[in-house]
Amino acid sequence: MCKSSKPEYMRRLLNRCVPREAPPIDYTGTMNELRLVQEDLDVIAHIAAATGLMDEVALRQELKRLRATAEKMRLAVVGYYDEDE
Repeated sequence: MCKSSKPEYMRRLLNRCVPREAPPIDYTGTMNELRLVQEDLDVIAHIAAATGLMDEVALRQELKRLRATAEKMRLAVVGYYDEDE
């Protein structure tokens, strides 16, 4: 079920927004974990840039890939329109 009240459901339909089913219970937790990993990798990339001890370019490429994967997951589950995010 899309977890919307009947009036909200009708408003969305009138605004040409087709309500979707609510995402799986694990979705929010998984996306939060991915955000934490992204933040940690950002910190590591900054340290790599400052110290030169790691390959910053490779690290940033992997971070970009992680972000793209997270966005694909979000679009697959939530779709292009999500009023709550």
